[in-house]
Amino acid sequence: MILWKSIECDVAWNAGSCTATKDLDAPPGWQACKVVYNLAHEGGFATSKKFTPDNWYTNDPESPDRYRRYKVYISASGSDSIFNQVGARIRLENVGIDIIPATADNAARYAAGCDMPDHD
Repeated sequence: MILWKSIECDVAWNAGSCTATKDLDAPPGWQACKVVYNLAHEGGFATSKKFTPDNWYTNDPESPDRYRRYKVYISASGSDSIFNQVGARIRLENVGIDIIPATADNAARYAAGCDMPDHD
């Protein structure tokens, strides 16, 4: 399930930093399984990407708990140094999530290759 075509941060060496965030929500009746994307570009002074599960099931009988959302976070920072003029760029394309039925238990999640993050 592709939800966004692309997410990008592109900064010049003296332009500070850029951050972009997106929420990838499973539709009703489904749960999030894992993030899918193509890394189109990543380079320069400093870049990062992070995918965090969110919108956890309440009182879930499965352990680890199931969830319905991924928060996607990317950032890029330029060097901000006249002696080291390096910008940065990160671009993710075809960004989305794999989903499985909301009723799928942990055995089905493992079989589908889903991420199984711990949750308090």
